[in-house]
Amino acid sequence: QAKSDIKNIKAILNNYKDNINSGFLNSERGKSEININNIANAEATSNVNITLEQVINNINELSDDILSKEEKEDLEDKLRAFESIVNSGDKDKIKSKLTKIFNFALEKGPAVVGLVSSAVSLLNEKILPLFS
Repeated sequence: QAKSDIKNIKAILNNYKDNINSGFLNSERGKSEININNIANAEATSNVNITLEQVINNINELSDDILSKEEKEDLEDKLRAFESIVNSGDKDKIKSKLTKIFNFALEKGPAVVGLVSSAVSLLNEKILPLFS
């Protein structure tokens, strides 16, 4: 996300610079000088290592209005079971469990969907080769 944001900002700044240089934005050219060189030439690289434990901690920090204590425990159990199923390599069980987890998350709202997506993405390296 950060890399994409920086690329977008770079494109906006380059466009702005071109508009200034062409006189499109500055009707009184020469009164002020704007130097936009090398503002966004850096590429952003971020390695964020999250774990299932961190995702589960984030789930437990959700408001009880979003998930009750029992629902949080249920979701934690589902995610841990999903991790075991992924490690087993059983494609049918993976699909079934993933569907159940996301259906549950969708019923609970975007905060839960985001956290479930984070948890599932942790296992992408193991899941994707099974389905390719």
